[in-house]
Amino acid sequence: MNHEEHGKIIMTAGVSNLKKAVLLLFLIITAAVLTFRAASRYADLEGLKPGSAQQSETGQSAGFPAEGIPVLLYHSIRSEANNPMCVFPEQFREEMDWLKEHKYHTLTLEEFYNTLTGGGEVPENPVLITFDDGYADNYQTAWPILRQHGFTAAFFIVTDYVGPYRISWEQLKELSQAGISIGSHSVSHRDLSALTRKQQEEELEVSRQLLEDNLGIPLRAFCYPYGKYNKTTMKLLGNLEYRMGFTTRPGRVHAGDDLFQLRRIYILGGIPLSEFIEKVSA
Repeated sequence: MNHEEHGKIIMTAGVSNLKKAVLLLFLIITAAVLTFRAASRYADLEGLKPGSAQQSETGQSAGFPAEGIPVLLYHSIRSEANNPMCVFPEQFREEMDWLKEHKYHTLTLEEFYNTLTGGGEVPENPVLITFDDGYADNYQTAWPILRQHGFTAAFFIVTDYVGPYRISWEQLKELSQAGISIGSHSVSHRDLSALTRKQQEEELEVSRQLLEDNLGIPLRAFCYPYGKYNKTTMKLLGNLEYRMGFTTRPGRVHAGDDLFQLRRIYILGGIPLSEFIEKVSA
């Protein structure tokens, strides 16, 4: 064997060894990547509690809660015995204290809509607090308590009622600027299911226009007076660019629910805190 042939053999062996080394390195890197992915997946699964959405470090939820979101329904916050629509201020404060202590996060109507349509993250322990009819004590009594707890809420307003003995336009402007959501509760608080299509349209359209003109905000949520409505009502809501309709039907709101038939949980005056807790956390 001459020197030239000997050199070719050595070179061929060197190339072969280099290929083997590269292949071995590739296999080691591939195994490491697969192991890392498997470990990350296992960690994700370990952190996900059955029946609930996974929580991030910021208190945000990765998805809509399987148990649904409670939407609380209040009317008046005043001391009037034997009237279930009136929640004593002491009762209301106790209920807000409990929500705060248990780290509930209140939603605006916009945030609530986004959670339902997949357009935003869901906070831990979400709740929507609503008030119907626009009582003066919603501003005078409920709002200071909400503000002290760092909570927001949604007020559904009957536009014919705005003024003396009820909430005023000036108060509604202040509330809106402070982050309180405003929705329509019709013009005159009539049973919509008993009205003609034209009458229903006036109740929905005129109330929305008045609220938008006076408050300078887009208005997209409606609350049915007495919880009464029909197919015509829901069709009109869509035609008039409303995005949500709230009922008095009991229960939580779940992903996939009809946006014009959203359920709420009625909070009555005189109930013990234990009943409130059962309603909210069930």
